[in-house]
Amino acid sequence: MKRLLIAVLFFPVFANASNWILVSKSTDGDSYYVDSQSIMYNGNEASYWAKVNYKSRDKFGNLSSKEQWAMNCRTRESNLLYMNSYSDFDNRGTTTGSYKAPADWRPVSPDSIAEEILRFVCKKR
Repeated sequence: MKRLLIAVLFFPVFANASNWILVSKSTDGDSYYVDSQSIMYNGNEASYWAKVNYKSRDKFGNLSSKEQWAMNCRTRESNLLYMNSYSDFDNRGTTTGSYKAPADWRPVSPDSIAEEILRFVCKKR
């Protein structure tokens, strides 16, 4: 009975766990991931969380970021909603900055990392 109670108490934690999928790597060696558990659809739009692990520290000393994005699968536009920067890989270490972006839809460039992410996110709908 104790085991069942423990399993029931911890189930919600596992149900909300992230599932980071490597979607692309830049020529500089930066790695781009999408949390497939976070993807939500509303008509042609998809919102999701992404993370980037930088091969080396950026100009602010960060090694990773976690970003919330929106994509329009029909018009092929993207919009950065929110971003946190971190001092270590995989969104660990100190949070070094946060940014809430204004609504600014931009076209997704062909043959770009953004296009690879758009394909990944939009194919799941």
